[in-house]
Amino acid sequence: DYNGLKNINLNNLYQDPSFMREKMFLDFCQQKAIYAPRANYTRLYINGNYWGLYIMVERITKTFLKDRFGDNDDNLWKGDNGTSACANLKYYGTMSSYYNCYELKTNEPANDWSKLVNLTYQINMTTNAQFRDSVEAVMNTNSFIRAWAGYNLFVDFDSYPYRFIHNYYIYHDSITNKFQWIVWDVSTAFGMDVPMTIPQIENISVLYITPNATDRPLCNRMLADSIYKDTYLQTICSFANNDFLSTVLNPKIDSIYNLIKNDVYADPLKMYSNQNFDDNINIDINVSGIDYAGLKSFISNRSASVLTELNTLGYTNCPAIWTGVTDQNNLTKTDFNIYPNPASEAFTVSYNFDITAQVIFSLYDVFGRKVSEHKINSGQSIGIQNVNSGIYFYKATIEEEIISTGKLIVQ
Repeated sequence: DYNGLKNINLNNLYQDPSFMREKMFLDFCQQKAIYAPRANYTRLYINGNYWGLYIMVERITKTFLKDRFGDNDDNLWKGDNGTSACANLKYYGTMSSYYNCYELKTNEPANDWSKLVNLTYQINMTTNAQFRDSVEAVMNTNSFIRAWAGYNLFVDFDSYPYRFIHNYYIYHDSITNKFQWIVWDVSTAFGMDVPMTIPQIENISVLYITPNATDRPLCNRMLADSIYKDTYLQTICSFANNDFLSTVLNPKIDSIYNLIKNDVYADPLKMYSNQNFDDNINIDINVSGIDYAGLKSFISNRSASVLTELNTLGYTNCPAIWTGVTDQNNLTKTDFNIYPNPASEAFTVSYNFDITAQVIFSLYDVFGRKVSEHKINSGQSIGIQNVNSGIYFYKATIEEEIISTGKLIVQ
C-alpha cells in the first residue's frame, strides 16, 4: 500500500498539448458525485532521470470499490475486452456469449455472470411499461445518468453512449443489490478523436447518440422514457447552469497551469512544444494536421451551445439539484453547508430540502478511510474531539445517492 492505494496508472498525456484534459474531467466527476477515479500530477523519475510530467490515475480495484461503496465483495466488470466492441449492454442470452465483450475483474474463480446477464435482460427485453421499474430494481441509474451528462458536456466520445462502446466499469454493489456505473479513461475529453470539426464538436446536441442508437440500448431506451429523459436533461441542465461555465472552470485551468507549467517546460520527452502547451490552454491549435480545441475556448463555445439548446427544449436556469429517479417527490438540493470550517471541537451540518429525508453524513481521511458516519438532521452538531487535525473529506447521501461532497479542515 502507498497512501492508501495499491495500484495507480501513469499516463503521459500523449494526445494532450494542454496536459489538462483528463484531469479537468476527472476533477469534475469528483465534484459532481460521478463515480470515477481520482487523478493528480507526478514528476516521474527513473533511475534519477527526469522522465517528464505524468498524470497518475487511481485504478478501479477492490480498494476503489471499498472506498466508494463500502463493499468490495461482489462482481466488477470492465466494459471492454480486448478488441471486441460488444460491451453495449445488449442481451445476448447465454452466459458464455458475454465472455468476449466484458472482463470480469473480481471473483474470477466463481465465474458467475448471471447478474450481468440479468441486467442486460432488464434493459433490453422488458416492455416500455416495465422498463423503468425493471431497470431501477437492478441499477443505480443516477450513477449512469450523471456520467452520461458529463460525457456529453466534455464531449468525451470514447465512451459508452458515443463513438466507441467501452471505457467503463459496472459494479454490482452487494449493499444496495444494484449495479453502479464507473467512468474510466477520459483521455478524449474536450472532443479528442472525434471525426468532426471543432465547431461541430462544440455544438453537438445534448440528445446525440452515435448511430446506430439501438447499439446503445441503455441510452436509447432512457431517451424514449419520459421520466428518464427528463432526469437526464435536468442533470445536464444543472451541470451546464452551475458548473460547466467559463466563470467556474477557467480559474481552475489557470490554477493548474500555474502548478504544472515549469514541469511541462522541463519535460524532455513531451510530444508537444512549450508554445503548443501555452496556446492550447486558451485557443485551438493544429499540430501535424490534427486540431486540438483550446480548453477555454471550448468551454465557452460548448457552454453557449448547450445552454441555447436546453432553452429550446424548455430547460432554463436549472438549480443545483439531486434528482432521485426512484423518489417520486423529486428531491431537490437547494442548500447544504457545514460550519465552522475549519473546525476544532465540533461542526454543524445545515441543509434545506423540499422533502424531509434521512441524510447519512460520512467523514473520510486523505487516504479514503472512513473516520465516522452519522444519520443527521439539519442543524445537527457533530463532535470531532477525537479526530486528529488535518484535511478530511465528507460525503452526504440520501437513499444511497450522493447529494453533497466537500472538504473539512480539522484544527
